[in-house]
Amino acid sequence: MTDHGISVSGITELVVYLFFVFLITILALTVGKRGMCHSICWMAPFMILGSRIKNRFGYPSLHLEANSEKCVKCGVCSKNCPMGLNVEEMVRTNTLQNDECILCGGCVDLCAKNVLRLTFKKAEKPNTKKAYILDTTEDPSKTVSI
Repeated sequence: MTDHGISVSGITELVVYLFFVFLITILALTVGKRGMCHSICWMAPFMILGSRIKNRFGYPSLHLEANSEKCVKCGVCSKNCPMGLNVEEMVRTNTLQNDECILCGGCVDLCAKNVLRLTFKKAEKPNTKKAYILDTTEDPSKTVSI
């Protein structure tokens, strides 16, 4: 047992330890911020699947809401997102549902204009109804009721 540093009982454990340190370092240098999370995290598929199921069926859950009219586009939210998401763009386009968002609330806490907030309620299901517009100028008898 050790009070500090790494504790390995043999050369095999040291090689495995150094392999993982090397892998994480290479991913961080090549992929960027949170490279391991974006490429080899074993929890990511479960989080993405859970998020998509929640969104599909509209289960109540914690999610982000934004008032894009208040946003002054300072970029503090995006710069401080631990997952490297472009939160400012998400607010501008009102697309706050992102599978990679871990809902940490960092963007909410740092926003000086209170544009973002975390809320717990039933998510709105996406509109799946389709509307059709028909051009009846050529033959007015061709009308369709929806």
